Amino acid sequence: MERQEFLKTLGISFAAVCAGSCLASCGSKDTSTPSNPNPPVTNPPVATGSTVSANLSSLATVGASTKVSNVLFFRIASGDTASSFVATEAICPHQAGNLNWFQNQNLIICDLHASQYQQNGTVVSQPQGGGSTRTLKIYSTTVTSTSVIATIS
Repeated sequence: MERQEFLKTLGISFAAVCAGSCLASCGSKDTSTPSNPNPPVTNPPVATGSTVSANLSSLATVGASTKVSNVLFFRIASGDTASSFVATEAICPHQAGNLNWFQNQNLIICDLHASQYQQNGTVVSQPQGGGSTRTLKIYSTTVTSTSVIATIS
C-alpha cells in the first residue's frame, strides 16, 4: 500500500469513527449538568383510575410539597380539606424535568428548562431555549385523617 493510499484510508476510517460517536450522542440527554441538579423522577407512570397518597405530615404547612409516584402534591391553604391541596404530574411534559412548587411565586416550575405553570396547570411561560409544553394534568384530591389522596385521570 502506498503512503497516499494509506493516508486516505486512515482519514476515511477516522471520519467514520467521529461520525459514529456524534450520532451515538445525539439521542442521549445529560441530566447531570449544573442547570439540572435534580435528575428527572424515574418512577413509572401512574395508571389512569388508580390513586396515589401522600402523608398529611409531609404537607403540614402552606407551601409544603412532596412527590409520590410521579405525582406532585402541594398545600395551597390551611385546613385539611381537598381544596387546600393540589396534585399534579411531577414530570414536565416538555422534556421530563422535575416539577417543583414555589409558594412565594405561586408557580410550578420545571428545573430543566424553567417552564412555568399556574397551580391549575395552565402554562405561564414556555421552556427557555425553545420548544413548547402543554397544560399540566391536575388530579382530584380527597383528604383522610392521615393522607391526601390523588385520583389519577
